[in-house]
Amino acid sequence: MTQSASPDGALILVNARGWDKPILKAGRVKRKRTQIVFELDEVLVVSGRQTMAFAWCAECCDQVQLLTPDHAATIAGLTPRLIYQWVEAGRLHFSETSEGQLLICENSLPMKQR
Repeated sequence: MTQSASPDGALILVNARGWDKPILKAGRVKRKRTQIVFELDEVLVVSGRQTMAFAWCAECCDQVQLLTPDHAATIAGLTPRLIYQWVEAGRLHFSETSEGQLLICENSLPMKQR
């Protein structure tokens, strides 16, 4: 687009193709709306040396997969800090191993996609 001033002082914008049709003249605006739509597909790849642990969850009354807090955060799209806060608040089912490792019940996580 190029711009020029008209004799009466109004700004005139002209399409770059050289057409003389003004887009803005004498304070009137011709509005044009452009809508852009993005579609995203998300693929979550969790790699590393994760062993799958299945155990009985007393809250779910079912045998479930137990996850480390970091793995649970990745799957749920949360931060590990929030996972620990939810465990302390009682919002997630969890158990601890004899070594003191925290394991989260997969069924108690709010999932982005299951």
